[in-house]
Amino acid sequence: MRAVVACGGTGGHVCPGLAVARALAARGVDVRLSGTRRAVESDLVSAGEFGPPIVVGATGLRGRRPVVAKVSSLARAASATWSARAQLRRARPDVVLGLGGYASVPVVFAARTLRVPTAILEPNAEAGLANALLSRFVDLAFVSSSDTFPRMNGRSVCAGVPVRAEFTAAGRAEAARAAAARFGLDADLPIVLVTTGSLGAGGVNRAAADALSQLAREGVSQAIHLTGRSGHSELKARYDGLPGVVCLPLTRDMHAAMAAADVVVCRAGASTLAEIAVCGLPAVIVPSPNVAGRHQDANARAWSDAGAGLVLDESSLDGGALLPVLRGLLGDAGRLRAMGGAARALARPDAADRVADALLDLATMVREKGKRG
Repeated sequence: MRAVVACGGTGGHVCPGLAVARALAARGVDVRLSGTRRAVESDLVSAGEFGPPIVVGATGLRGRRPVVAKVSSLARAASATWSARAQLRRARPDVVLGLGGYASVPVVFAARTLRVPTAILEPNAEAGLANALLSRFVDLAFVSSSDTFPRMNGRSVCAGVPVRAEFTAAGRAEAARAAAARFGLDADLPIVLVTTGSLGAGGVNRAAADALSQLAREGVSQAIHLTGRSGHSELKARYDGLPGVVCLPLTRDMHAAMAAADVVVCRAGASTLAEIAVCGLPAVIVPSPNVAGRHQDANARAWSDAGAGLVLDESSLDGGALLPVLRGLLGDAGRLRAMGGAARALARPDAADRVADALLDLATMVREKGKRG
């Protein structure tokens, strides 16, 4: 059996895509990744882990872009579809899964023209533009929540958001001390994890640096601050001389960072929240106002409604606003436990397995139908 997983172009697509790809590989499936070159060569993908990638070139359409640029994007999308079609003909997959994002569209469309069974996975509470479009054509649509069903057409399965196995491999109690030691921190003092994505988020990072610096000076907590690539040097300089603060642009050991943490400050990306849920962590969530359709607002609202997270508006966020929130949480162990329990209740640790099994069932059903036909 052969499968192609179209991971799109961002970490929010790559992480759940990798979880499904690895679940398929564990079942003996020959898996190939597809997406932009940046996605398929992500630091998260081990060299030689999968077959030769299917690389597509495409750009998004949403946003205030000039008409000429949008026409250019459409032309590139058409070219990318034909390129993907040629690569899929050589790969001969039995099923193709799209994770959303503009880079998945050409691959899924190309698979349809070759009569290959197709599916999409929508991790967000509200479907993105790419998946809303593709849902009209695919054989199967995986969603993270029953609330997403009305926004998706065709056959839908509520599977949750796939999370990589390393987040579920060890219980938090067993992993926390070793994880803290991996970052050179003291497991007996609270640890705040800040993560703002691969590119970073300037406003959130600056507010976090101000608040965490004060908490570190007071000896209240330690911190792991993952700033993203943008502005890392400036932010790291703010922590100079402060004990118990680790400031990195990114880490391959996100599972360890979460295992060590007592509370997380983060964006409301579906993949990040799914990982936090599996780890059972309380969260302070700052939804990005810059993503398509502001879908992170809906993701964050689900956590707030469940009592798993506190949601802050970036427009009014600074160190002075974040500091009392973190101080209040760190000083209330009972509240942290309750929020962590609520987060764990949102987790679907078997999501990758559910999606992988359903994809194999789809491919087998279509193959058997073809034989009978």
